Amino acid sequence: MKRLVPAVRLARALFLLLLLPGCALMQTGPATPIGGGNQQAFQAHQLDLAALQSWRVKARMASGVVGWSGNLDWRQQGRDLLLTVAGPLGVGGMRAEGSLDHVRVETSDQQRYSGDPEFLFHKLIGWPFPVKGMRYWALGMPMPNSSARTELDADGLLRVMHQAGWQVEYLEYREYLGYQMPRKMRLDNGDISVRVVIDNWLELSDRV
Repeated sequence: MKRLVPAVRLARALFLLLLLPGCALMQTGPATPIGGGNQQAFQAHQLDLAALQSWRVKARMASGVVGWSGNLDWRQQGRDLLLTVAGPLGVGGMRAEGSLDHVRVETSDQQRYSGDPEFLFHKLIGWPFPVKGMRYWALGMPMPNSSARTELDADGLLRVMHQAGWQVEYLEYREYLGYQMPRKMRLDNGDISVRVVIDNWLELSDRV
């Protein structure tokens, strides 16, 4: 494993604080294990993932419930994101730019601004897309500042997670960027189920 620079050690330490029960930074509670698995390996893996601040992921998504399939292209640069969701042949998609706190969303015929990207996405595409959660779930980690129930495998990787009204099931992992990263996921909020297949991970710049 690469030697960590001081800034990475600091990022790891800060993220570890978020995982500690009772920490003042955790608003609604830490991740709570509900099954077996390697907790020590899980925490070490989470610290590695927390150091990844600038990345790009390309994936395919499909939901039989709403009859939709398409592509996802997510670029994250620190707090800034550039997110493109497109249907077959690029039809029926949207482009979002900004952050999880304030985003501009463009479709083929309109442009909207919002401090609630999930509400805006739901209004524009007609079904809920957990933007804030996916920022972290796609990495294989719980979303900070929100309670989560987790089930791990023997290697300390997430197998099932319940958070923010969604069940996130990790069906397959693959090595990207030197880490085991999610390859196949299934998201379910009780009303819709979305299957995600991640085709590639890219690191856009050095870790913090």
